[in-house]
Amino acid sequence: MKVWSFMKVIHLISGGDSGGAKTHVLSLLQNLNQVITAQLVCFRDGPFAEEARRMGIPTMICGGNNIPRQCRALTKIIHDGGYQLIHCHGSRANMVGALLRKPTGLPVVSTVHSDYKLDYMGRPFARLTFGAINAWALRHLDYRIGVSDAMVDLLIDRGFPPDKFYAIYNGIDFTPPPPQGDRLDYLRSLGADVDADSVVIGIAARLNPVKDMSTLIRGFAKAHESCKRLRLVIAGDGEEREKLGDLAKELGVEKEVTFAGWISGGMDRFYAALDINALTSLSETFPYALTEGARFHLATVATAVGGIPYLIDQNVNGYLFTAGDWEALGSYLAALGSNDSLRHEMGKRLYEKASSKFSIQSTVDTQLHIYREILRRHNRPAKERDGVVICGAYGRGNAGDDAILEAILQEMRSIDPDMPITVLSKDPKATRLTYRVRTVGRMDILAWKAAMRRARLYINGGGSLIQDVTSRRSLWFYLHNIRAAHKSGCKVQMYGCGIGPVLREEHRRLASNVLNACVDAVRRAGIPDGALPQVHISGCPSSCGTHQTGVLGFRGASRLVDGKPQAGFLLFVGGNAHQGQETMGREVGVLLEKDVPAYLIDLGRTVAASGQDFNTWFKANPKGPDQIAEKYL
Repeated sequence: MKVWSFMKVIHLISGGDSGGAKTHVLSLLQNLNQVITAQLVCFRDGPFAEEARRMGIPTMICGGNNIPRQCRALTKIIHDGGYQLIHCHGSRANMVGALLRKPTGLPVVSTVHSDYKLDYMGRPFARLTFGAINAWALRHLDYRIGVSDAMVDLLIDRGFPPDKFYAIYNGIDFTPPPPQGDRLDYLRSLGADVDADSVVIGIAARLNPVKDMSTLIRGFAKAHESCKRLRLVIAGDGEEREKLGDLAKELGVEKEVTFAGWISGGMDRFYAALDINALTSLSETFPYALTEGARFHLATVATAVGGIPYLIDQNVNGYLFTAGDWEALGSYLAALGSNDSLRHEMGKRLYEKASSKFSIQSTVDTQLHIYREILRRHNRPAKERDGVVICGAYGRGNAGDDAILEAILQEMRSIDPDMPITVLSKDPKATRLTYRVRTVGRMDILAWKAAMRRARLYINGGGSLIQDVTSRRSLWFYLHNIRAAHKSGCKVQMYGCGIGPVLREEHRRLASNVLNACVDAVRRAGIPDGALPQVHISGCPSSCGTHQTGVLGFRGASRLVDGKPQAGFLLFVGGNAHQGQETMGREVGVLLEKDVPAYLIDLGRTVAASGQDFNTWFKANPKGPDQIAEKYL
């Protein structure tokens, strides 16, 4: 393990937390403190803080409802303690963290454990107060961590900055648990009517609307019709307890359903007594209930929400169903209850996946990486102009164009992993979710011009075909963008984009003027008009840039230099797209990208020195472009 002892992080949490958030914070901090200093601050004392102390986690209480006083006290603690980062958990911590950004000057990150829009489901007043405060606070923090990729996507979809997100999955300790004692005795102590032949379904969750326990009871009742050995034990309590009890009675399964209340003394014994683990939530991030069940090799049936599909592979290591579909749930429970070997095999496969991918060590390693990256980004020198704007035919669902975008993004991040990136897209939401970059709509002129004024570089990327054969709009749109970027002070780069054919004379002049303004090498060379032909450029062999049919064409390629691949362009010479005279250009060889401008300058000067235009010169010297290219091959 790497040495991280220099790092000091302060964690803020309410202190009244339960469920997955509690488990995540306590297990994470216990393990983090083996390699860094992770200080826990609770806003109230109680069982949560007491458990943290028992686990050896440095814990302090900063209580009271005077928020300004709390912030002043925490600011002093942070400055005196030399902390480098503030990590928040929950709505109150998020609010305080947002208020601490300015006085401390530290980056503030929050782990989003659940959907803040559903946290207060069934409690309209709490939703209007605490929910609104949390929504405000989350938007005023520096970074956010979702406990699944699904949660990250959900928040990005709601307009949160996509480049300020990380994902971390809840991990647990998969060390084999010790023997948990007699199973039947334990279940009977909870009130369950079980015998040696019983197949016990269990769930551990709050009895509130988000967990949708009514679907579980309806699904169980359906399964019990065909599999009488099934039993259901519900661990937890909440506002829907009475309603759920009435439903079990109405469906005739009140004797087979046990409401055990909150389980004390840890959950190991509970999960060890089960045969099937169930979860029926309407919304989840990445629930501990499933990984804890996987630790005991439990066959699992759960709703396909949040990060759950990242753990459960349908029909391989468990079953997924649509939230609220109690009939599908019932059929899966009946199948598992009736087939012992299927149930055991499903549980085995789930354990294998969970223990390899969702261990507590994996969670800790990911969290440390996130901290390191946040600190690096925070300490990045501020620049008046920074980042890149990328334009192309993106957001159209074209795999080829999107592949070029992905290549550009990889290249930019290899140069500077923290570089701000904005992509112009026809479908900004889809591009934002897919690549987790900032996006603006292609037609949102004010937005992308503002992005250009902040950026250092504008890239006209693949798919941005500058031509007027199929439409004038393509040519005018991309040339206007190039000119706007140039006027905004951006450096301009063409990357794998198609140029030509441009048939209209006025369009040729426009393209020439714009492109020459951006390619300094050609402009400074003073090549006269007519000395160079129409040039076709594309990024791929099948591109509609028609590089093969131009008198002079270039197609993106690579060439080994000292055993290492270098970006370049394959040169085509002698193509013809005129009707009745169609000819594919011959391949000459690969020029390095850096040599293409020099080649064009040499060619242009040679033609200019002859006193002829290119077409006349080329008829007399059909191998002339090839010969000039030799020194660059």
